[in-house]
Amino acid sequence: MSISPARPLTIALDARILQGEDAWRGIGHYSQGLIEALLVHQEENRLEIVLILSRERPEPELQTAGARAIRHIAAPDPSPGPWRKIAGRLQDEASSDARALEKAALGEGADLLHILSPLHGPSNWRATRRIPCAATVYDLIPLKDPAHFLDQWPEAARERYLRRVKQLRDVDLLFPISHAVRSDLIDDLGLNADRITVASPGLRFDPDAGADSAKPRQRFLMALCSRNPSKNLPNLLSGYAGVPLEIRSAYPLHLFCPPDPETRHWLEKECAARSLGEEARIEPAPSDSDLLALYRDTTLFILPSLAEGFGLPALEAG
Repeated sequence: MSISPARPLTIALDARILQGEDAWRGIGHYSQGLIEALLVHQEENRLEIVLILSRERPEPELQTAGARAIRHIAAPDPSPGPWRKIAGRLQDEASSDARALEKAALGEGADLLHILSPLHGPSNWRATRRIPCAATVYDLIPLKDPAHFLDQWPEAARERYLRRVKQLRDVDLLFPISHAVRSDLIDDLGLNADRITVASPGLRFDPDAGADSAKPRQRFLMALCSRNPSKNLPNLLSGYAGVPLEIRSAYPLHLFCPPDPETRHWLEKECAARSLGEEARIEPAPSDSDLLALYRDTTLFILPSLAEGFGLPALEAG
């Protein structure tokens, strides 16, 4: 399909990753930053942005000013049943969901469909020959470390992830977020290097805005929490529990938790198992402005991950 240079390029962005629990993960943080940057700079880059969202899910916390259109699509409603039927239903679900996504992009006259989270999230997609397709790839950690991920997942979830990985072969252009992820796509999946371009994350806020160099740092440590095994949080808690109590009391550890009860309950149990009391404080996930202030004020930001596609929080905190 040829794209006319005489007019702006219209890109349909599948932004549904921001309407689920992944919105609070690094994937959501990166996706939100990418969307908002594209909207801010679309005129100078001769772009027009169309956002595709889910009709059933809550609206994302996203600055959408400048979007040419926002299209809401319906997702299939899954029905209960044994796994064999679920597996077949997932395939039908993926096909129906992908058709709705494709129809929305074509209905807005998009020149390109960009899948912001091809391997994660509840929504389904597929590459189509009716419109060029691009996708952002954050990591292949579940594929590279199956013992801690794929082998632990329900069979239907494992099947869905592996099907999505396979679909990457049909995408016209892939944007890994680091050179390490690019190497994984080439070496582990055997994908053509000519259609893989690194798109590294950038900061969503100005780290110098409102900064006061004379203000002393506060006495606390901070970490962003997740049950994801690659985030290595239990080892962080064990290491912190081994620090003398008088030091822990002087430098409490603030654990910022996504807004889902399961993660908070898991985190409370992990802290209790190590006899961490008031010195380990579980906090709600901060807003962007609060996060920037925390990065400035903390004595030490801790990112104990075993594996990252990029590690955006380290860039932000630095």
